[in-house]
Amino acid sequence: MTPEGKVKDKLRKLFKSLGAYYQAPIANGTSSSGAPDIFVLYKGVYFGVEAKATIKSKPRLNQLKHLVDISNQGGAVFVIHDTNIDDLKQALTTVASPTFDRTLLAEIDHSAQLRATFQKELDSL
Repeated sequence: MTPEGKVKDKLRKLFKSLGAYYQAPIANGTSSSGAPDIFVLYKGVYFGVEAKATIKSKPRLNQLKHLVDISNQGGAVFVIHDTNIDDLKQALTTVASPTFDRTLLAEIDHSAQLRATFQKELDSL
């Protein structure tokens, strides 16, 4: 199994353990190029999750665009690699809390960082 495959396997196990609905689109010509690796719906919150093998692996421009688009519609977005899966676990725990507050989720998810990276990439074109 590839290093990215190992990350995806950990993510699937996490989602399954929580009873979250998740779907991994198959790149067979019908999915949109750059779509996140896994879509998750948990406690009414939509997540877009891009898996990467390591912290050095960065999302491509089309992947960033999808993540920013999801974030702009109120979804939570994450780029998860071998060392930061706890960010996503914290977000899922926050969503499951009886006192869930979206502002807390916004502090955890990767939206702000991904927006800045996306804009920087666009500016460099």
